[in-house]
Amino acid sequence: MSVGHRPAVAAFLGVAAALAAAPLHGQSGELPPRVAPVYLVPRDQPFDVRRMLLQLQAVADVQQWYAAALGGPTFFADPLIVHRSRYTFAELAADDFQAWWPRLEEEFRDLGMPWNDHSDIKLLMLAQSAGGWAGGDSENGGITAPTDAGTTDHGSLGGLVVIGDSSVAGVLAGVCPADGITGGTVWWCNWDTYRGTVAHELGHTWGIPHPDAFLVEAPDRTARRWDCGSDGNTVMQCHWGFPHDTLLDYERRHFRSLRYFADDADAAYTPLVEVLEDSAGGFRRLYRPGLARDSASAAAWIRRADGGITGYPTAVALGAGAWIRWTRPDGCGLLAAAVGRAAEGGGRGAVEILVDDEAVARFEIAGDGVTEILTAVCPTGSLVLRVSGDDRFIAVVGSPRVYPGLAGTSSQR
Repeated sequence: MSVGHRPAVAAFLGVAAALAAAPLHGQSGELPPRVAPVYLVPRDQPFDVRRMLLQLQAVADVQQWYAAALGGPTFFADPLIVHRSRYTFAELAADDFQAWWPRLEEEFRDLGMPWNDHSDIKLLMLAQSAGGWAGGDSENGGITAPTDAGTTDHGSLGGLVVIGDSSVAGVLAGVCPADGITGGTVWWCNWDTYRGTVAHELGHTWGIPHPDAFLVEAPDRTARRWDCGSDGNTVMQCHWGFPHDTLLDYERRHFRSLRYFADDADAAYTPLVEVLEDSAGGFRRLYRPGLARDSASAAAWIRRADGGITGYPTAVALGAGAWIRWTRPDGCGLLAAAVGRAAEGGGRGAVEILVDDEAVARFEIAGDGVTEILTAVCPTGSLVLRVSGDDRFIAVVGSPRVYPGLAGTSSQR
């Protein structure tokens, strides 16, 4: 197993699907360009809550690292989801793990939007058992010289990253060190190297190549290699030094120029499960990473028609007649969530959104599958999510969140 970079992969399709407009309330709008992290689990492998919690931590740490490296701005990131593939490990891995790319391309094509169709999403696939290799690609390429940094839009469109989680498994098994100092069984077997790899591959999707690309040939016409230390400890070459590595001046300049970065990305949205005010009626269960005790209670699962299952570490599950209320929402914004019928449920039902006791959107759920919703809300008093349906029906509302200050149009896929 080795860490390398995958050439351009055509037409990979992201989890966060395009939202077909169906106006119900408010003005048109959209979510900001963002990273969509996915913990990908082969169909025949068990979901491990410990791996999920480390993946959550890795994304948060990389987001904070970029803020420090750039002196404030960092990238927007969607809440992590767990995606149990419709494919088995053998189908994904084949002989050398390279089958992961076309298989996932096919699977995510069936789910929604191509990452390279003027996308606003960098799809970050953290793949269980995919080995110790990684790759990243940008929809509109990268800069070709340091002087291009900040002057072009290269890296400003969609992107794809796939990272094998061998280091995560090794940390949990006590084989790979978590302190970033002690050497592991191989150079990539280290928690710091894993997080550095996430930062490194995302950097490629934002249009930054290895700095080797800009070095002049040596006098004997051999290609000169970047020397971590004397040349600089950029994460785009020396990612095993995370979190103590940094960025070069032209890399900082280019990242700051891209629409994916904002001054206060940590406050891009309010997770509603963190500010839940009240609930009543029917079946209710709250999912939050801090509440997880085992795999069964670590995520809310929606069964998909293709045979896979998608889980939400941050979610609520509500039976018919149940409702949840927020009485101190942050003014106007976009309510975003994934909704569907719980994997253990059945029947038909609907999820309804009420603002100040007025129904503004209703989403019917009749079968297996995930519906991504985006609804403009502007409450002065309360925001309520209410479920109706058959006695067997349980709705999962995954990653419910409000983006303050964004106007929008209610829509669903």
